[in-house]
Amino acid sequence: MKNDNVYFDKQKTKGRPRLVLNENGKKLILALANIMCTDEEIAGVLEVSVETLQAKHNVDAFTENKKKGQSRAKSSLRKWQFQILISLEIHLV
Repeated sequence: MKNDNVYFDKQKTKGRPRLVLNENGKKLILALANIMCTDEEIAGVLEVSVETLQAKHNVDAFTENKKKGQSRAKSSLRKWQFQILISLEIHLV
């Protein structure tokens, strides 16, 4: 993991600093979920573990942005499927 990670803010603790998702990280999660990336793929791009994304201080932001992105992806996919179906029916008639 890089120390200059632009997707997390470091929060001081008594031990190792806690990595907390910032706005850049949330936007990237949204974009990656929009192309249906898995948790592991998202973590890999962010250069952290899945456990970091699912930690109690990140889980709400991670889950919210992932769900929004996946919803957009599913909607877009259904739109394309419907358009393909319509074009096939036109050619078959």
